Amino acid sequence: MCDMCEFEESSSIPPKVEAAFKYLEWSRSSGSSFMDLCGGSSKEPKKLSLNERAVFDAALEVLRLYLSGEMDFAPTVCVQEEKKLQEKN
Repeated sequence: MCDMCEFEESSSIPPKVEAAFKYLEWSRSSGSSFMDLCGGSSKEPKKLSLNERAVFDAALEVLRLYLSGEMDFAPTVCVQEEKKLQEKN
């Protein structure tokens, strides 16, 4: 993993954001043809399939929303489950 893309496993990064980072890292390491933020590649880039490109675009959108502060991707708690937990305590 490149220096710009590293993050610790025990960090407070939400799971969706972590998955987006991991997918982009996988795309980069597999030689896919997108702008490599961590340096150029000496091998010929491979084209992403339509499904891979859709996931790639979604991962970029998740990171854009998270890094711009528009969305925090905090885990949601079901209101009914929360009430059940409060009743037990």
